[in-house]
Amino acid sequence: MNKITLTINNKRLQASVEGAESLRTLLVRLGYISVRDSDDREGFAGSDTIIFNDVPVYANLMIALQADKATIRTAEGLGN
Repeated sequence: MNKITLTINNKRLQASVEGAESLRTLLVRLGYISVRDSDDREGFAGSDTIIFNDVPVYANLMIALQADKATIRTAEGLGN
């Protein structure tokens, strides 16, 4: 288990992550349910799109460990 620090929707958090855990799985586990999983983990549908350090990315295609020290915005944070 690894610890990471990240900022999600302007909220700084620490999280424990498994080595191969996807970023989407972590976000849902933390309560950000807008990050959907309606595609086949290849990025076809785009329902898992987040803003990662000001760049749109597919959360299913990233490992949660890559989010250490990152700034993430989900659909829940777009109105803020």
